[in-house]
Amino acid sequence: MLADPDTEIAISFFSVLEDRYAFTDD
Repeated sequence: MLADPDTEIAISFFSVLEDRYAFTDD
């Protein structure tokens, strides 16, 4: 992971969105 806190927050945020709303085909 990158050391940039904002980047890690963004990655975590979008991961939660993917899990909750299933934006991905998988």
